Amino acid sequence: MNIKVKPSDYNIKKHFYATIWQNCEKEIIARNIVFICRDKMNNEFSPFSWEEYVEYCGHKTTIKEKYILDDLVKEGYLDFDDEKYRVNEAFIGAIYKFKKNKS
Repeated sequence: MNIKVKPSDYNIKKHFYATIWQNCEKEIIARNIVFICRDKMNNEFSPFSWEEYVEYCGHKTTIKEKYILDDLVKEGYLDFDDEKYRVNEAFIGAIYKFKKNKS
């Protein structure tokens, strides 16, 4: 899958809120994913492992975050194979309102 947008296309200065998920924990993790991909993965929505998520997050992560990532997979907002999470079009759609220039 080829995602055409870049992580830097999103405003992550503020927290994500009022998304389709209606769940602040998922919104925080979605923002973390965008931040990690922007700053640690050459501004690409690159696949990442749980270990990379833990390493690149700027806070002490908990196993609950892994469970939330797995929930996002079950709900179809992330793909998972070869031990890597991948952003997909459903994820991009869920965070659309935080895109800087909506075009």
